[in-house]
Amino acid sequence: MAIYVTKQYYYLWIVISLVGMLELGEVGRRSALGSALVVQAGSVIGDENGPLFEVQTAVGLDVSLPCDLLPTTMTMMTDKVTLVIWYKEGNSKPIYSFDARGKSLQQAIHWSDEAVLKSKAYFYYENNPPALRIKNVKQEDAGLYRCRVDFQKSPTKNCRIDLDVLVPPSKLVILDEQGAAVLNQLVGPYQESTDINLTCVSSGGVPTPKVTWWREHALLDDSFMILPDGTVKNVLYLEKLSRADLHTIYTCQASNGHVVPPLSSTVKLDMKLPPLFITMQGLRDTLTAGIKTQVSCLTAGSRPAPSISWTKGTSIIRGSSQTTSNDGNVTVSELVFVPGPEDNEKSITCSISYNEFGGPTIVLKDSRVLDVKHVPVISLSLGAPLNSQNLMEGSDVYLECDIKANPPAKKIEWFHNNKLLQSARGIIISNQTLVLQSITKATHGEYMCKAANTLGTVT
Repeated sequence: MAIYVTKQYYYLWIVISLVGMLELGEVGRRSALGSALVVQAGSVIGDENGPLFEVQTAVGLDVSLPCDLLPTTMTMMTDKVTLVIWYKEGNSKPIYSFDARGKSLQQAIHWSDEAVLKSKAYFYYENNPPALRIKNVKQEDAGLYRCRVDFQKSPTKNCRIDLDVLVPPSKLVILDEQGAAVLNQLVGPYQESTDINLTCVSSGGVPTPKVTWWREHALLDDSFMILPDGTVKNVLYLEKLSRADLHTIYTCQASNGHVVPPLSSTVKLDMKLPPLFITMQGLRDTLTAGIKTQVSCLTAGSRPAPSISWTKGTSIIRGSSQTTSNDGNVTVSELVFVPGPEDNEKSITCSISYNEFGGPTIVLKDSRVLDVKHVPVISLSLGAPLNSQNLMEGSDVYLECDIKANPPAKKIEWFHNNKLLQSARGIIISNQTLVLQSITKATHGEYMCKAANTLGTVT
C-alpha cells in the first residue's frame, strides 16, 4: 500500500487509454473503438525538474513510484517513448533504465543497478499510471527519485517522487500497576471500588509512534510520553472499578502512519465480585416418599464461582453436582435425593458463603419446607410407667398407637390376637389409645393397631 500526497500548485495529469492500438506509443495511442479517460489531480512543487509527488510506504511492503509517460503537449499525444531513466538522489549514475530505442515498448530492455535496487525493482509501463515497482522495501530505499522520459519528437520530461519509508513499531508491552508484564491478556482480579493503572510501552518505529488507549472502540487516552531511550509510554488510570468493568477489553495501539495497521495489544479486566442472589428451582410442591426427586440451586454474579452447599433439617446432604457457565457468571448445583416419611415438614436449604475480601462473610441461602406424602408410620407402646414383662392381674393397661401419616390417617382400628376390638366393658378405645381395665388371663395375647390413609393401610 502507498499513499500519494499532493501539495501546492495543481495540474492535471491526463492518462488516455484507448483499446486496440498496436503499441502504447504507442503510449496514448489505441483504437477509437472504445476509450476510458482517467484524470488524476497531482501537485507541482516548482517545475524545474518536473512535478514532485510524495509517496509513503512501510518497511517490508511493495511500493509503486509513478512515472508519467505522456508527452507534455496534447498535439504530441501519439509520440513514442524511447527511453525511461530512473535516478535516485545521492547516486550520480542512473539506477534503472527502460530502453525502447529502435524497438517496440514490448521489446524494451530493462536494466537496474544491483548495488542500489538489488533485483527487486521492475518498471511496469502498461500500468495506469506507469510505475517503477520496488518489492520488499527497506529503510534505505527512502529518498528522492527522478524519472526522466525521452520521446522521439517531444521534449524530455521529468517526474520526481519523494519516497518516505516508515518503520513500524516493533514491540508493544502492557504492564500492570506492579510493573509486571501482562500475560494471557488478563489482568486482575480486582475488587470493586479499586483504582488501578495500566502502562503501555512501545519500542521501535520511525517516526516515533503515537501510543493510545482504547476501550472497546472508543478512544480513552492519547497522552503519551517519549522516554530518553526512545520508547514511548502511555499510562491509563482507571478509578473506582465496578461490576460493569468485569471483562472489559482495553486496547493499546502504537501507530506512526496509515500505511500499515497499528501495532496493538489488548487486556481484559477480571474482578472479584460477591454473589447477587441464590434461588432454588425445580422442587415440586408435593413429594412422595421413596420416589426419587431432583432440585437445583442457581446463583449468579459471584467471582470466583462459589461452592453451593445443601442441608436437610440440620443434616448436610452430599452428592450434589455443580457446573459453572463459560463466562463464570452463573453457577448451578443439581441435587437428586429420595425423600422418606421422616423428611416431611423438614426444610431443605441451599446456601453459599463468600469471603474473598478478608472482611465479613457473605451468606446467601434459599429454603423450602418439604411436603412428603407417605403411608402411615405406626409405633405401638405401653403407656408409662408400665412394663409388658411384669403386668399384674387386675391392673389397668394403656396402649398408645403413635401414627405419623401424610395425609392424616382416616381410620384407626385395634386388634387382639388378630380379632378386631370394639369398645365394651373393660375395653376403652379412644382413637389412638386402647385402655384395658382389670386385666385377666383372658386379656393375655398380641395387640396391634391398624391405620389407613389415601395412600395405604399399615398395621
